[in-house]
Amino acid sequence: LKLLWQVTIKIWDLIIYIPIINLLYIILAFTPNLGLAIIILSILIRLVLTPTSYHQLKTAKLGAHLQKQLNKIKKKHLRKKKQKELYKKHKFNPLSSIGILILSIPIMIALYRVVPLAQKGIGALLPFIYPITHTFVHKILGAEPSTIYTTLFGVDLSAHPTMAILILLAFSAILQTILTIAYNNPQSYQDVFEQAKTQFKIPDAKDSDYHMLAKTLYYGKYLNALISGIFMAWIFKALPTVFSVYIFTINMFNVITLPILNIFAEKAVQKKLQEK
Repeated sequence: LKLLWQVTIKIWDLIIYIPIINLLYIILAFTPNLGLAIIILSILIRLVLTPTSYHQLKTAKLGAHLQKQLNKIKKKHLRKKKQKELYKKHKFNPLSSIGILILSIPIMIALYRVVPLAQKGIGALLPFIYPITHTFVHKILGAEPSTIYTTLFGVDLSAHPTMAILILLAFSAILQTILTIAYNNPQSYQDVFEQAKTQFKIPDAKDSDYHMLAKTLYYGKYLNALISGIFMAWIFKALPTVFSVYIFTINMFNVITLPILNIFAEKAVQKKLQEK
């Protein structure tokens, strides 16, 4: 197991960690400011992962549409049978997006390792720089990156974030989560109510009981978005500000791109449903 772990780390370094260091080195050739470099690096990585985000969104939206059809079936055994038929008919696999999500985790871990390395200065990056990267930066670009500035708009990126930064971080996280909920599972309150009546068989329950359950399910996810945003700010208050800059950039990138991806994902799902 120890040998397997060491081999896994080596492979991860070769295909993710070291390439990200080289990309950061190239960005630093254009700007010596670590904050701006991290923002640019984060955007580039998210652009690369945009197809995975689109696939996740499309899968979630298709699942939501199929769930609406299943909610119309009252009997549990018939609903399960219909579910298998619908999933097979539309080639829907609810677990497919999980595998794609896992692909983004090593990249996030790599960034968490790269940032403190970059804070030590250019010299800390040099042992990981490929000869081709060195040639591109120094001979083609004619750049000589030597200094890394760890301040952004007067804020020390190595210090703990201020309250204003934490509020912005929490706000961006909450906004991104709300948009994700709205686009991934575009259920109305009535949809949730009907789903509660079909999936939760409460003895002697009245419509008012199911309305209470539906309100908990419908509004609870937005409350969770609020709590998760505040919790994220609480976690990052103990870390250097540069990490807050990175997460804030990721959140705002998603806030901007999600509505665009949603348009294409909705069209793709509607087309797939019409074809079947």
